Amino acid sequence: MGQNLTGNKNFTIMQNNENKELSRNDIGKIGETLVNKKLRDMGWDAFNANTLMPNYRAIDIVCINNNLSESEDKPWKPRMELIQVKMCRQRNIPIGCNIAQSLDRDYLEKHIKGAYVMIHYEEKDGETKYDYYIISRKQFIELTLALHKWYVYDFDRDKDLNLKATAGLDIKALEGFDYEATKRHKPFINPLKGETCKDKWENIWRD
Repeated sequence: MGQNLTGNKNFTIMQNNENKELSRNDIGKIGETLVNKKLRDMGWDAFNANTLMPNYRAIDIVCINNNLSESEDKPWKPRMELIQVKMCRQRNIPIGCNIAQSLDRDYLEKHIKGAYVMIHYEEKDGETKYDYYIISRKQFIELTLALHKWYVYDFDRDKDLNLKATAGLDIKALEGFDYEATKRHKPFINPLKGETCKDKWENIWRD
């Protein structure tokens, strides 16, 4: 079964006629299309910023909610949010910055423009299953900071980490779970406090 960008769960991430995976860029485009469709299905207006400018920086989708106002003094103006989409097969989903940047609150406050929709996919029996994790801008910043400070400073390692390596958010963390202490690391207390981000589309409008 070949590439299909309609959002149908029955398509696979494999190319027609070639037994190889699509490029990371192609998978990113599929993720953006899936999220765009989800947003429209919920009655929100949405468009892909990358269709206006290729690889739009820090933004993939602009979403408009006509049922919410931007502010009390502008009730006529609908609420608009900027969304970044990340999609991959691995459970630790890359977030678009390196570990050093993920430890820098000023960097995150400056460069994170809005909510994230993170998609984990897996293929089985010729079909692709998608799980959506929606995290607000504030949640994203707090979880990224806390998780990477724990990962850098609370592990017992023989070798130093490469702080230029890609940072990511693990699905377990996105589901709100803590991590118990082991011989290798101290416990991690999740700032999400047990609240999962899975299918929480309302988090787009949370802050």
